[in-house]
Amino acid sequence: MSTLNVSNISDGTTTVATTFVTNGSVKAWCSYNQDTPAIEDSFNISSFTDASTGIGQPNFTSNMSNALFVVTALGVDAGVYYMFASLDTRNVGFTKVTAHPSSAPTTTQDPSDFCVSVQGDLA
Repeated sequence: MSTLNVSNISDGTTTVATTFVTNGSVKAWCSYNQDTPAIEDSFNISSFTDASTGIGQPNFTSNMSNALFVVTALGVDAGVYYMFASLDTRNVGFTKVTAHPSSAPTTTQDPSDFCVSVQGDLA
């Protein structure tokens, strides 16, 4: 196996340091439609489990290096109500997010779409 060592990457217009790419990029994301149910599009997400009402679990294709990663999530339902998601569980191989309707933040509810992104270090 060969290793390519570069300090910058350029597309001909913009140049960024490789540390920006390796340290600052989203390491996993997905858009999951609970109505279908199916992943609509994703990166580094192998599957999405409907753990229970309002709790979704994206499972990583490549594990994170530890459970200290950051999760950003949003749930929406055809514009009828907006959801915010809060961290429930983090594990190197998956994370769980809980969706709460903004109109009733103490309850959990399934949104039509779960959108999740993960920032951290891959194993």
